Amino acid sequence: MTTKTRIAGFAITLFLLLACGLQAEESVVLARGFKPNSVFQQNEFDTVNTFNGNLMINVPLGLTYKSNGTLSYQFSLNYNSHIWDMYDHQSVQGTIPNFVYWGYYRLQCPSWSHLCHVDDDLGTPVVSGIESVPHGNAGIGWMFSLGTYDGQAYTSQDGTTSIFYANMHGPLVGNPASPPTRYTNDGTYLRIRDVPVPDHPLQRRSIIDFPNGTRKQFTCVAGCPDTDAAQRQRWDLNWISDPFGNVLKIVYDKTTTSETWTFIEYATQHGETGTLPRYVDPDTVEESELIAIRRHYASFEIPTSRPWELRLKKLAVAAPGSKYAVYEFVYTDMPIPATIGVPWPEGAGLIAGYVMSQSGSERTFRRPASALSAAEGAAAGPAPARW
Repeated sequence: MTTKTRIAGFAITLFLLLACGLQAEESVVLARGFKPNSVFQQNEFDTVNTFNGNLMINVPLGLTYKSNGTLSYQFSLNYNSHIWDMYDHQSVQGTIPNFVYWGYYRLQCPSWSHLCHVDDDLGTPVVSGIESVPHGNAGIGWMFSLGTYDGQAYTSQDGTTSIFYANMHGPLVGNPASPPTRYTNDGTYLRIRDVPVPDHPLQRRSIIDFPNGTRKQFTCVAGCPDTDAAQRQRWDLNWISDPFGNVLKIVYDKTTTSETWTFIEYATQHGETGTLPRYVDPDTVEESELIAIRRHYASFEIPTSRPWELRLKKLAVAAPGSKYAVYEFVYTDMPIPATIGVPWPEGAGLIAGYVMSQSGSERTFRRPASALSAAEGAAAGPAPARW
C-alpha cells in the first residue's frame, strides 16, 4: 500500500467518523423535511431528498393568511415517505408489567397483551424494546400541524426536525445539560427559552424564537412533573405571535375519542405603538384589547383500538365573504403485514380522499375505486355529507 493510498484511506475514515459524530443525535437516513444542509430534487408536485430517498408532498388547504405584520400561516397536509416513528416501550414491573409506555400513552396490562409481552430474536419474552409506529395524524405519512415540539426538538410544518443544544456553534462539551436558553445548530437558527408559569411552578412552558421575528409558545400537557411524569412528553402549541401585536391562538377541546382545535387570529387595539407589549400573549391580555380577525376549526378522531393515533376528520378554514371552506377526510383501515415486525395487528389508517365544501358547492376527491379492494371500499363507505 502506497503512502498516498494510506492518506486517502485515513481521510475517508476520518470523514465518516466526523459525519457519524455530528449526526449521532438524529439519523440522516430517517430524516424528514427540508434540512438546510441537505440536497433535494424538486419536481413539479413533489420533492425528494437525494441522500435518503425521502419523498415529500405538500397539499395546501385554504389560503395563505397574512396579518398587518409578519404573522403569516397556511394550513396544509405534508407527506413524508419515511412513515415510521421509532418509539421505545418499557414495562415497570419485571416480567409481568402492570402497564407499558407506548408513544405518549400508558397502556394497562394485560388488556394490551400484544404490547405487554414481546419476544426477542431467541423467542424469550421481554418487556422493553423499540417498535415502529406509523407517523402522521392524517393517515400514514401525512401530517397536519403548524409546527410541533416534543421537549427536545422542534418539527416544522414540512417535517424538518431541529434539536436544541446549549450552544449554537462550537463544541457541545462543557455546557449544562439543559440550560434555560438553547439553540439549534443545523442552520435553522432557532432559539428556545423556558418561561415560568404564574401560579404553576412545576408546569413546563417554552417559547421558540424564529429568524423572521415570530414566536411560538408550547406548554407541556403530558409527561411533565405537573401532569404525569410516567408518560411521555406531549406539548401543545398555544399561540404564534409577531412583534406587531398580531397573534394566532389555538384552543384545544379533548376527550378520549376526539380532539377539536380552534384557531383564533387576533390583532390588538394599539398595535406596536400602544401600551401593550409588542409580543402579545392572548392568555394574559384583557379581551377588550383584542380584535378577533378570523377563526378556523380542525377536528380529529382517536380510534379506540389505537389511542396513540390521531386522525384529522374535518377542517374548516376562513374564506372570503365570511364563509368557510370545509375539508372532510375519509380513511380506510389497511392491515399491516406481520413481516414488518410491529407487534400490533389491527392495521392503520390510510387517507382515502377528502371532500371540500365552499359557498354551497362540493367537490370530492377520492382514490380510484380500482385502488380499493372490496373490503377497503366497505370500510371507507360513501362520501360524507357536507359539514
